[in-house]
Amino acid sequence: MDKNYQAGKAGIWELYGLKGNPFFSEPLLFSGGEVTIAHFHGREEELKEIQRIIFSSNSNRIIVSGDVGVGKTTLVNFLRFELYNKNYFTTIKEIGVQADWSSTDFILETLAAIYTTINRIEGLKKKISAKTLEKLEVLFGIERGSGKGGSLSVVGTGIGGQTSRALGQPQITITYLADLFLEVNESIGKTR
Repeated sequence: MDKNYQAGKAGIWELYGLKGNPFFSEPLLFSGGEVTIAHFHGREEELKEIQRIIFSSNSNRIIVSGDVGVGKTTLVNFLRFELYNKNYFTTIKEIGVQADWSSTDFILETLAAIYTTINRIEGLKKKISAKTLEKLEVLFGIERGSGKGGSLSVVGTGIGGQTSRALGQPQITITYLADLFLEVNESIGKTR
């Protein structure tokens, strides 16, 4: 696209004292973006209701639904932002779902998002149980195995040594994933 066209397009909003199009439909993101999540306001009653459900003693799940562009993702991202600032764990990106997913797909996607967050937030990896972290690394293929080796040769005579540890891929069953999910949650809970 022509740079002059882009500059002219942005310039019209500047005439009204705005930096950009105020009618954008992209969600405000947990981190990054032109407009930060801290600019979100409104929906106080909905936020209180969601928090009440989250912190209740039962294990309800929440689905936020609505038409495209009404602010579902922004609402959830704002709540995540608020809870993150209060030292609650949240993934760095929202977790999407697909209509054709199985429960295994959903748990795998959730664990992958948690694992990515653990690796990207500085200092968080050190707070997670080493046993739990190792299971996640094996599951997502980060650490397939490790080894040490060496050799020494003096005029045709040699000595050598090798140590290795192979981490096999676990059998992925819904029971294994559910247990790992609970283990991850328990480990994350200890980071607060």
